Amino acid sequence: MRTARFISGDNRCPRGESEQHRPGARRTHFKHERDAVRKDIAAAVVEAPLRARIYFGRGKAEEVRRALLTALVLDLAPDGLARLVLDSRDRVGDHAERASGGDTFGFAHLRSHEEPALWVPDVVAWCWGAGGEWRRRIDSIIDHAREVG
Repeated sequence: MRTARFISGDNRCPRGESEQHRPGARRTHFKHERDAVRKDIAAAVVEAPLRARIYFGRGKAEEVRRALLTALVLDLAPDGLARLVLDSRDRVGDHAERASGGDTFGFAHLRSHEEPALWVPDVVAWCWGAGGEWRRRIDSIIDHAREVG
């Protein structure tokens, strides 16, 4: 799981940035892009006023995802967050994720084309997971990386 946090009130948040690379696309699938396009997109993310936190784990996918979301919610709670937007998976998965968050703040599950900024965590997570040159490209915006579970 990965998160990207936008600086409040800054209208330079890269909500539509990915569309300049793939006109007409409903969403950017970063892992399917050419390296040259990935480099441009990663550079746009780093130039934007945002910070990112990485959460990762090993094990059974659903158990790890639940542990990661719980850690994320606990870490974000002191920040006074009002709403957490997650990429929608399916009705059952969305319900389970809302339940693991408790009443700390509101949850919204949206599809990537409904909230264009959801492509940002995808870019950050892909670069971080790829390691090497790709991780170095986005390292300046990573507050911390935390293994959970």
